[in-house]
Amino acid sequence: PEAEKSERAKFYATLKELERLKGKVAASADQLLRALQLNDQLQLQFTRHYIYLYLRYAVNTKDEDSRDTQQKIGAEVSQRTSFLQQELMKIDARTFDRFAARRPALKPYRFAVENSRRLKPHTLSLKEEELLSALGPLMTEWQSELYQKALDRTQFGKVRTTGGELDV
Repeated sequence: PEAEKSERAKFYATLKELERLKGKVAASADQLLRALQLNDQLQLQFTRHYIYLYLRYAVNTKDEDSRDTQQKIGAEVSQRTSFLQQELMKIDARTFDRFAARRPALKPYRFAVENSRRLKPHTLSLKEEELLSALGPLMTEWQSELYQKALDRTQFGKVRTTGGELDV
C-alpha cells in the first residue's frame, strides 16, 4: 500500500502535465502528439493504481479505503481529462493528415482522433462531461459493490458428504 501511494505522485504529475495542454491540443502537430503521448502514459499509470486498489478491495470488502480511493481517482481522471476528447473532436481529417505529415509519430493515433470525431453527436459540453465524470461513482459503482458484499457476507452453510463436509 505504501508503494502504491508513493507512486501515485508520479501519476498525478503526469495528469497535471496533460492538463497544461488544455485548450492547446489542436494548436499544432507537436501539441497534439504531446497530448496523446501523455494520455497514453497517464492511462498506463492510472490503470496500475485503479486495478491494484480494485484487487485490494475485492480480496477484502472491509477495505473501504481502497474502494473509495479507487472510485475517487477514477472519477478524477475522467473529469480532468474530458477536455482531451472535446479537443480531439475538433480535428478534422485534413488537419490530422497535415499534422501527421509533419510528425509521423502521430499516424498510430489516427483511429483515436477519428473515433473522437465519431462520438461527437453523443458527447456533451465540456462542463457537462466533467460533471458526469464526477458523478460517475455515485451513479454506476454501487451495484457491483452491493452484490460483492452480499456474496462475501452470506453464510450458505455446509453440506455433509461421504468425503467430508463441504462449504457451499
